Amino acid sequence: MEDKLAHCQDTISNGNRNAPDFCREARELSQKYHLLLLYTFEFSGTAVDTNIVKGMLSNES
Repeated sequence: MEDKLAHCQDTISNGNRNAPDFCREARELSQKYHLLLLYTFEFSGTAVDTNIVKGMLSNES
């Protein structure tokens, strides 16, 4: 991870909202490397999730 960290700005994650460890790895990486966890969504996500993430990414350009 450390060799890729220079390219990482923030993080977005998906997972099973019914699981007690929903997006746990992303939360842990976010804390360890001082990254923002911008958004979490259920598995494949919905059209709303897709639009939100696309909006976030288009604002980064």
